Order: sequence, then C-alpha cells, then structure tokens
Amino acid sequence: MRYLRPSFVLAVVFALVPGSQSLLAVPQGGHPEEAHHPPQEGKFVRGHWTPYDPPDPDLFPEESRVHIIVPGDTLWDLAQTYLGDPWLWPQLWDQNRYILDSHWIYPGDPLLVPPPLTVVAEVVEPEDTVPSPVDVRPILDQPVEQPEPAPPVLLGPELKPVASESDLYCSTYISEPVAPEGFHVAERWEQAKTLLSDWDVVYLSEGRNQGIEAGMEYLVFRPGPAVKHPVTREVLGQAIEQVGRLSVMVAHEESATARILSACTAILVGDRLVPFEEVPVPLTVYPGWERWDFDLSGAEKGFIVFAAIPRPLGQGDLVDLDLGRAQGVEPGDYLVIYHEFRDENRFFTARISFDTPKAVLAASDKFPEEILGQVVVIRAKENTSTARIVQSVREISVGDRVAKN
Repeated sequence: MRYLRPSFVLAVVFALVPGSQSLLAVPQGGHPEEAHHPPQEGKFVRGHWTPYDPPDPDLFPEESRVHIIVPGDTLWDLAQTYLGDPWLWPQLWDQNRYILDSHWIYPGDPLLVPPPLTVVAEVVEPEDTVPSPVDVRPILDQPVEQPEPAPPVLLGPELKPVASESDLYCSTYISEPVAPEGFHVAERWEQAKTLLSDWDVVYLSEGRNQGIEAGMEYLVFRPGPAVKHPVTREVLGQAIEQVGRLSVMVAHEESATARILSACTAILVGDRLVPFEEVPVPLTVYPGWERWDFDLSGAEKGFIVFAAIPRPLGQGDLVDLDLGRAQGVEPGDYLVIYHEFRDENRFFTARISFDTPKAVLAASDKFPEEILGQVVVIRAKENTSTARIVQSVREISVGDRVAKN
C-alpha cells in the first residue's frame, strides 16, 4: 500500500467541491441557513475526530494508493492532483462510500485513490489514395491587403489594495458602548491551556436554543476603554479590539463547540462574540503626497483620536480618526497628517533677536502647517474611521490633525 501526499496544502479546511461550504467558513453572503451542514455527531477514530466510520488503511490491498486527509484538502483539488482533472472528483467519492456527505471530509480519514484512467488512442491506417496534383504555376504579382493595426490599448491607473486581511480583522475600531455581558467564549476544551490560538477548540455560551447552528462564523473581540476626543474630551465611543475568528462545529441546546480559525493575539475565556461580516479590501490608486507645496484651506479636518499602541507612531501603524462617512470619508481615502507650526525654540530666538517671546509667538501664526505623514482609510463608520499610516517623516501621536484634501 502506498501513502500519497500532495505537494500543497490549502489554507481553508474541509471544503470539498465547487459551491460547497466549509465546516469552518461562512457561506457567501453570510447566510448560514444556505450552507450544507456537517454531521453533528462524531467520535475519535485512530487519533482523529470524524462523524464517519472510515476503514483501517492497513487493511487495504498492498497495491492500493491511499491518501490521508489533512486540513485544507478538497475532493476537487485531490482529483486534480491524482487524476489530473478536478471534475473527476466523483470517482474519488465513489471509491470511498464511507463518506456519507460529499460536502464534508475530515482530517485523518483515509482516502482510497483510484488509478488514473489510461486512454489508448485508436490507430487509423492511412488510405491508399493518389495525391492530387499540385498547381505550381507562379502567382501573379498582386497587392497584398495589410490588416489595419489594432488601436492601442490605453491602460488606466493600477488599483492596489490599501490593507491586508490582518489590518482589517486585527485592528481596533471605535463602536457604540457594548453591554457588559453577552455571547462569549465560555470555556476551553484543553483545560491546561489558558492562551488560545489557531485551531484550538472552545465552548461557547449559547447554543441551538439561542439560534446558533453549525457552520456559523463569529468575530472574537475584546471591549476596550472609552475613547475621549483629545481636544474636546467628548466620549466618542468604546474601543473594540478584534482578537480573532472562530466557527461553530457542533451546536448543543445551550452551548456550542467551536474551533478558532485565526487569532490576532491570545484569545481568552470571556472574550465576546458577534457574527462575522466580510469587509472588502479597499482598492485605490495611490495619489502621491506633497510635503511642502500644499493647501489645506477648505479641506475636511479632524484628529487622530485613538491608537492601540501606547507609543509614538510611524509608518504601518493603525490609528482611529474622528472622521467617518458623515464627513465624506470612505475606505481608500488618503489624508495628510499635520500639526500647526510650532517654534519650539521661540524663547531662545527672542533673546538672540532682542524681540519679545510674545511677538515671536504671534509671528509664528503666519507660517504654514507642518506635514508629518499620510494615512489611508481602511474602514469607515458613521463618525469615525480606522486608518493605516503609509508615510511618516516625524513621530506621530494621538492628537495630531488630519485633513482630506
């Protein structure tokens, strides 16, 4: 018996054929009721969990080709790997009828791989025919019509993504204050493990009686502090730290068993849950930026009001702004970061020039703002937005100003 291993592993597990759903993925559009739900009863067989009764691969004939399913395998891709055509996936299923639902396969189960089909081409004997005479007369000189050249293709500016999935699903955003109690991670399957990460199994605080179903996917978040405006001290909302995503494997009456799909940081018992919503990655054309020759008059202006990292900020860091859709800010918009001119040595300058500090301070009003960097908006809410710093020429801090020009 030969154990086979494909040369690649996909990132998503359990999805089988085109259009099918994954045990760990929400169906397109976020409507779990449209999904093919996996079997909810299972057991451990030879060291792995499965709802089926897989055969013992050691009992297969010696000449058998056997593939042990790993996370990320699909019948569609395995048919491409072993049979050379993904549309032959029904042949794999036909050889492994212990798989009761073709939409769900499970890591650790054996897959008996049929031999690839061999097609013998039919040999056709040439007919004994007399070749037709070839006209070898010279062709008279005639003008050859040249095809008209195709019009040049004008390529537009290249659209590029302005954020990664990590930026979108691991950032902190400002929300309305959340209730102190609600749907949450209630317990961990491995009691000795406190800090939970990718593929760990957890128990949730709600189940079928609260509408939870297998296949549903949730965002794991951690409520943070109240966010106050750095200038007006007005409370803008509550910081929401996104810490990961999980998917329900089995829904019980008053609880559910789920697996963590991804963790931005360690997930803890007590972390809160809301239904996961896909956030499109903004695509835009980079407009460039001008540090010296600029005009901010008439621009929509705001402030950097929150950053999850308590240190001076720079390129690549994520921040929250007090501008949102109501102020005309959308994902993909670029804003400059600036502050008013500051003569940090004005008192020393005054002594050297025999001027007064008050006069020097008043004179500084005529100087332009200082450009510190540039941000691009990756998520916009009604009156706030999350942005990534893409340019920085000086240290950036909460309280620095932004402008959309």
